[in-house]
Amino acid sequence: MEDEVIIEDDDGLQEILYSAYVDSKFEGTVTKFCPQDDFDKYLTISAISKEFEELDPRNEGLWKDLILWISTKARKIFAIMMDNNPIKEAIIPLEVLHRIHFTDDCLPIPNPDSSEVTSTEPQFLSSMWNRPQNRSKKGSLGSQMKHGKFYDTQWKFLAPVFSLTQYHFDLHENTIFPFIERYDQSIKEGAFGRVLKFQVHRAHQSHNCTDVAIKEILLNRGTNNENDRNRINAD
Repeated sequence: MEDEVIIEDDDGLQEILYSAYVDSKFEGTVTKFCPQDDFDKYLTISAISKEFEELDPRNEGLWKDLILWISTKARKIFAIMMDNNPIKEAIIPLEVLHRIHFTDDCLPIPNPDSSEVTSTEPQFLSSMWNRPQNRSKKGSLGSQMKHGKFYDTQWKFLAPVFSLTQYHFDLHENTIFPFIERYDQSIKEGAFGRVLKFQVHRAHQSHNCTDVAIKEILLNRGTNNENDRNRINAD
């Protein structure tokens, strides 16, 4: 069941997004995602502009280009930033990303602690949280932590939307599936795996079928068992 989001007049975007998060019921993990319909409803240019008023309402014109860029090309980036930081701390990295034309299409960013990144990416992504006077130095521990938080938070806003026009999805292992209900009674076990059935959030499918079947294949490699998410089929 999808709960209604209750918004108070004095709630900021950070509080609104938090109240909109929904639990993913895939594999019993405790993860949350932001439904696409709520994201589109609350991440408006008006809501984005309101956050910038905290900086200095008298200088609203200074942020006009940045606000336009966010509202048209970087709403997810802005939401990720606001999930972890007040606008005063988010403004510097937002300006950096705006300047280099880093948009929502560039997400997800790579894991700062893995081989996903190149030799130059970790230093750049971490250093964008540094203040201008420290920009020439290596990223501080604080900036590296914020880089890590950005990486962890981004998955809440990257839940896939399934449609009848796309049958193959090559998803990152950290992808949060927008499954809001698991039908345990429908589990079917076999010699090589099992089939699970889930209900997809209404905003993450573009057809009338809200249920999907997940075929999980068990691969035996010596003494190691690995679960492979094979494919998602509309039920």
